[in-house]
Amino acid sequence: MELWDLYYQNRKKLHELHIRGEPIPNGKYYLVVHVWIQNERGELLLSKRHPDKPYGDY
Repeated sequence: MELWDLYYQNRKKLHELHIRGEPIPNGKYYLVVHVWIQNERGELLLSKRHPDKPYGDY
């Protein structure tokens, strides 16, 4: 089970935990981070999700 911290729209922490896969209540949010890894030649590190691993389906 994966737990997420919940936040108000202004990124203030609610001090509530949310179970991944459950519907998120209106007016509550969680943070998402995207990371780009680039070397000195401008190449990007890409990662591909395994085709047998579900994404968004619980």
